[in-house]
Amino acid sequence: MTRLTRELNSMLYTKSGRFDQDPASELPVLPLLARVKDLATLPRDGDAWGFLETEMIRGRNEVEARLRTVTEQIEEHLSGR
Repeated sequence: MTRLTRELNSMLYTKSGRFDQDPASELPVLPLLARVKDLATLPRDGDAWGFLETEMIRGRNEVEARLRTVTEQIEEHLSGR
């Protein structure tokens, strides 16, 4: 269970991941997706919008992958494997 907690906490409270260090500043929950609200403030045809959209898609993909891993670990634990 410690492994699951570590994985979830990493996703909820870090942006750099397990092998890098985030700056010593306060980060929002789910920092990989925190800037999604900024998309609404940018012109859709601008470079900034495209770069941020790409960053958010990558963040979403990472969150999904971590949740999939944690879900598999929980299912293994519950099935007694």
